[in-house]
Amino acid sequence: MFAFKTLFVCFIFFVHFSIYCHGYSYLQPIKFGDGECITDDWQIHPIGAIWYDHEKCEQLECIFHGDTLYIQGYGCGKIGHPKECWLIPGKGANYPGCCPQVACLDNLVN
Repeated sequence: MFAFKTLFVCFIFFVHFSIYCHGYSYLQPIKFGDGECITDDWQIHPIGAIWYDHEKCEQLECIFHGDTLYIQGYGCGKIGHPKECWLIPGKGANYPGCCPQVACLDNLVN
């Protein structure tokens, strides 16, 4: 009975949080840099710094985990919508405000 309750709680937890997942995240290991993250376009960011890629609508952060530096990124997910609806650009300058939204007739669906 305990295993069933545990499984049920895990299922509810998964369903609850999957409803609120609207994007993706990733970790990109940094091959070089001494205590700082160096991006592909040679920008230098100290550990803990947060910056934004406006072209991709991503939030990026330089983190140190174990013995490796990483750039941790968050971005918008793919959005499915009914064929009578369409995607409109996000109104915010930075992630997550720049993520597209679904528009249907006179209302906005999140």
